[in-house]
Amino acid sequence: MTLVLKSKDGIWYWSDGNLLDVSFPAALYGKIDGVLLPTDPTSPPAAEVVCPRSITFTVPGSPGATVTVVEDGGNLDFTVNMLGPKADLSGLFFDLTNNKLSGLTVSGDPQITQFVTGAGSVINLKNGVNLNGAKVPAFDVGMEFGLAGIGSDHLNIQSASFVLSDSAHDLSIDDLHPAGETGIVGIRTLSVGQKLEAVAPYAPTATPDTVTTLEDTSITIPVSALATDRNGGAILRISEIGSGAEGPQYGTITIAPDGQSLIYTPTTLDYMVDGILTGNQDAFQVCVTDSFGGEVTSFVTVNATPVADPPKVTDQIAAPHAGDAATTVRFDVTVTSGDFATIDQTSDYIKSLALSLTGTNISGITVTDTAGLLSGNLIGAPANPGQFTDELVVSLPSGSTFSDTLSMTGTNAETENTGVPPTASTTISQTITADTETTLEDTPITIPIGNLVSGANMKITQVAPGPLGPKYGTVSIAPDGQSLIYTPTILDDIVNGMPTGGQDVFQVYSSDGAGNNAVTLLTVKETPVADTPSVDVKVLPMQPGDPINEVRLQVTSQSGDFGTVNQGSDFIQSIALNLTGTTSASSITDTLGLLSGNTITLNSSNQGSFQDEIDVLMPTDTSVVDSLGITATAAETENTAVTASNSTSQSIAIDNVKTSNDLNFQTSGQSIWDTGAAFSKDFNTGFLGIDKSYSTSKKAVIGTLGISTTIASAGANLHFRAGVQADLKITAGDISATLPFQVGLDSTYNKTTDTLQIMATDMELGNGHFTAHGPSGSFTFGLDLGLSAGAHATVFGAGPSVNVTVGSFTKPVLGFSLKSSQLSTTIDLKGGSLTLAFPNVNTNGSNPNPGTISGTGTSNDIVNLSGDLVAIASNILLGSDVTDINVGPLSIDVLDLILGIGLNVVQKFDLNSSGLVPALVLEDGTVESLSFGTPLTIPNASTHDLNHDGKIDLNLGLVPAATLTNKTSLGATMNASITALALSVSHIGSFTAFKAGTTVQLGTFPPIYNKTFALNGFGQQTVAQTV
Repeated sequence: MTLVLKSKDGIWYWSDGNLLDVSFPAALYGKIDGVLLPTDPTSPPAAEVVCPRSITFTVPGSPGATVTVVEDGGNLDFTVNMLGPKADLSGLFFDLTNNKLSGLTVSGDPQITQFVTGAGSVINLKNGVNLNGAKVPAFDVGMEFGLAGIGSDHLNIQSASFVLSDSAHDLSIDDLHPAGETGIVGIRTLSVGQKLEAVAPYAPTATPDTVTTLEDTSITIPVSALATDRNGGAILRISEIGSGAEGPQYGTITIAPDGQSLIYTPTTLDYMVDGILTGNQDAFQVCVTDSFGGEVTSFVTVNATPVADPPKVTDQIAAPHAGDAATTVRFDVTVTSGDFATIDQTSDYIKSLALSLTGTNISGITVTDTAGLLSGNLIGAPANPGQFTDELVVSLPSGSTFSDTLSMTGTNAETENTGVPPTASTTISQTITADTETTLEDTPITIPIGNLVSGANMKITQVAPGPLGPKYGTVSIAPDGQSLIYTPTILDDIVNGMPTGGQDVFQVYSSDGAGNNAVTLLTVKETPVADTPSVDVKVLPMQPGDPINEVRLQVTSQSGDFGTVNQGSDFIQSIALNLTGTTSASSITDTLGLLSGNTITLNSSNQGSFQDEIDVLMPTDTSVVDSLGITATAAETENTAVTASNSTSQSIAIDNVKTSNDLNFQTSGQSIWDTGAAFSKDFNTGFLGIDKSYSTSKKAVIGTLGISTTIASAGANLHFRAGVQADLKITAGDISATLPFQVGLDSTYNKTTDTLQIMATDMELGNGHFTAHGPSGSFTFGLDLGLSAGAHATVFGAGPSVNVTVGSFTKPVLGFSLKSSQLSTTIDLKGGSLTLAFPNVNTNGSNPNPGTISGTGTSNDIVNLSGDLVAIASNILLGSDVTDINVGPLSIDVLDLILGIGLNVVQKFDLNSSGLVPALVLEDGTVESLSFGTPLTIPNASTHDLNHDGKIDLNLGLVPAATLTNKTSLGATMNASITALALSVSHIGSFTAFKAGTTVQLGTFPPIYNKTFALNGFGQQTVAQTV
């Protein structure tokens, strides 16, 4: 096997993978240009060459024999074959270089029975094996096969194979032709006894060839360059090419049909193959044969002359970086050598990338690279295996028009480090243009490709995506690629709070499909167009304290861009007001205080949205039919002269209705005792009279000789109760009354705010009056009399004692009853008289002025009693006046009560009104609470407009709130004289314990009935109004 020395990572090793052994004998293998080749006389082992050097020839005879001699690592391998079955081999004779005979040995065939060497001295071997009579007198080597004779021990040898060696292992086929000798080979056969002779041909001699070719160019190598032949008329042919390690490593071989040449075509032959340094060489074995049956392996070394292949230069639009503007174009430029990504990678490398910018306007354009390698116009590529990539950053001026070309030249160099490595270059160009167009901010524009780039067959292929594409509009490319349509969508002075300069800048890509590409920086400028603003008016609810004639309006205006990404591109410039109609406003103001005259003037700070409250105050007590016109004007921020306006109006309608009504409210048949109709009542006065106790005593003493002697004594005690009780049952008693009022109703319906305000007033008028009729019923009278008395008298120690009890202290002793129908009656009593009568009371009240209406009525005496109450009672109970006692010398008048009592009924009425009780009912039946003198405000008044005629019917029901105070009392007058314990004793005289007499005007007792209550029964009256 031919081994090639290879180097990788500084280590030399054989192509079979074994490390180079520095002790390997150089005598065995020579090193020629890195390929180990055989050198004479040593031959390589037969197994290591495609065809070992050999000869094959025929020794003629009947039958003949063939002889093959093969060089094998300094030995000769012989094979002899007999050509007929009747022939058997017994001897072989040949010549050999004489100086090699001494160490000559034979091996490999046990049939060899003799082996004899001797320079020119071998012709006859023992056992009859000889070539006596041959063309030569003797040979140098002879050998016997088997044993001589035809006996049973003879071997029939048809073929033999053996190895001929010498001590130096330097035998070759050429040794069969020693100098001065014929080179004849002789064979002795046994069965037919033939002696066969033939001259051994010469074997071709290899002439290893070294050729040089361009690393990618085929080369033809003739057979004559590979071997020579000493045989006269010999024809050499190439028969076989080694394979595997014996064949070409970095190319292919084609053998000519006539075998006279081969063509080597480099395929991967280069400085570095599969990471191994090749020395730019390839080597392989070639089998060359001749027409005499010889063959030999020759060796070819191919040296490659480096050829730099033009690199491939590509560029493509690179992805933008964060923050890139559309005016930044990034190109990923890649230069790739021909060997990159092949097994020859690193045999060449990218040396440089040169840039050149030309065109109509290159000022304002800058080119940098991301790697920071650009110096001037040249990027020196760092160490690389054949590929270099850098990112070019081209900054373009927006709003301009130009057509430039960026040329990019990549240079490839061979890696060989001897001399000046060859180089090759490739140039590509990138067209960079700019175009500026103008359109209305909301109008599409068609841009032909001719405005973007010149050149035949150019088509628009793409619009840059992402941040390099259009930001404020959309782009559609025509199907034929000859134009694009830019449609502004959000293009304006402000987008997302950022100023745009009123332009959209983006990149457009074009190509002719043949490698000519263009990038166009397209700037679309907008001509501002003011969008019509919105203007809305909202009627605000009335606030507490607002007059009914005030209208609060919330005015809101928004520009067309407000609330969009274009907010701030326009603004509300002004709000103008114009009030028209029948009534002028008392005042028009705004909450923000910006209104001057009839106009609110604004600036761009409102960002396109403005809101203010307009307060319109109309005259009071006036119906209004007006309209407030509101005009909002929006202006473009970049040019305030570009405006658009929109108007709306708000009607202001107020209805005012006033009415005044005098009303008389009457009631009758109402009870004078409590709220409601007349009713019955029972009253009891309780005891009215005197309840007293008395006691007295007296002695008559005579003094004689200083001794006092009682000759007479007397004493008395008295407890008496005298009076009356009355029970009065009243039936009904009624009152009729009239209360005059004046009622005012002032209603204002603010239809703009949908608010209704009602002011009701009431005023009590004079000349109110009433008539009260006293009650009728029955009266029961009882006379209370109780008397308990005791008296005693002694004269000279002897005398009577008397105790008297009259009447009762717990119940009347005399009772009478009287019905009102009986009017009155008089009762004669012993000791006096009693007159009873039913009270009759009628009371009238009036007041010419507003206020309390009062009246007092006094009845006739309902009781009149006159006489001595004690006598009356005693006579009634006992038949005589037991209070007059006459016993002997003692005369006692226990009690005399002369009494005259008159009782009557007194009624006082006070009629008061706190005003009217209003009950407001709206058109839809809704009842609203209303207080006089306090405005009632009803929001959403239209909801009460049942028939939807724009008016609201009001019905104000009125009833007086009146109270009646009834103070009913008993009036009494009493004339009375009292004499208690009047004693008269004979011989002593008379004396009285107590005596008094008076006329007592008892007057009016505390009311037996005192109550203030509501006086009802007044009929409701209604004041109607439509507003």
